Parts: sequence; C-alpha cells; structure tokens
Amino acid sequence: MMTQCTSLVTGGFGHMMSNGTGAFGWLTLLVVLGAIITVIAFNRKRETVRQEIHQERPTTAREILEQEFAAGHISQQEYFQRLEVLQETQKRY
Repeated sequence: MMTQCTSLVTGGFGHMMSNGTGAFGWLTLLVVLGAIITVIAFNRKRETVRQEIHQERPTTAREILEQEFAAGHISQQEYFQRLEVLQETQKRY
C-alpha cells in the first residue's frame, strides 16, 4: 500500500513535469517575481527622485525672513512688519 502511494505521488509529479505543466508553473512564478521586483525598484527610484526634488526647492521668503531674524540681522519689530507684508501679499495672490 505504501509503495503504491509513493509511486502515485512521484509518478504524478513526473507526469506533471513531462507534459510541461511544471515548466509553465515555474515560468509563471518567474514572471510574477520579476513583476514584483520591478514594481519595488520603480517605487524606490521614484521616492529617491521625489526626495531630491524636495531638497532642491528654493527657499521661501518667509524662511529667509526667519533666518535673518534668527541671525540677528533684523529686529523683532522689523521682523513682524515684514511678516505682515508677506501675509498681505499672500492673501492677494
């Protein structure tokens, strides 16, 4: 009985390989894995480009104003006056 079961199992697998079904299964697996790897690689590349673009963006007027105030180049009163002008300008546009 055990010998018959073993031969059925191995015979079934051998039959599957001989008629091409096993090769088709391996091909399908390789195609799916290739697609997954391609999607992952594309997403990583896109994220890298997105980070580079974010780092290269120009400094805004408010950031420049904050840097000047932090460095002590302008007084607190002048800082708030310029900030008010910036906010009014942003409201217009």
